[in-house]
Amino acid sequence: MTSGCGRVPNHRNGGSDPVTDPAASDAAKDDGPDPAGMSYEAALAELESIIERIEQGDVPLEGMLAARRRGGRLLQRCRSILDAAESELETLPLDELPAAAE
Repeated sequence: MTSGCGRVPNHRNGGSDPVTDPAASDAAKDDGPDPAGMSYEAALAELESIIERIEQGDVPLEGMLAARRRGGRLLQRCRSILDAAESELETLPLDELPAAAE
C-alpha cells in the first residue's frame, strides 16, 4: 500500500516515512550546514539539541543513527576549535597576557 504521495512506508523494519512523519524527517536530517563552517557556539547548540531529542525519545531508530553521525561531526568541530584556541593560548608570550586583577 502506498501513501498519498506515492512513497511506500517501510513497515517491515518499523521505519518511519519522513514525508508523513515530520518527527522522522527532522530527526533524520544528517545534512545540515557543513560543521567545518560553523562557529563553536552554533555547533555546540545543534549538538545539544540533538542530544536532547535523543534523550527525550523523540527520534526513531533510523533518525537516531543519522543524528549520531551528525552529532559526531559537530563534536569533532567543537573539539577542533577548542584545540586551536588552546594551541594559540599556549604560544602567547607570558608578558602579553593581561595582569591579574588584584
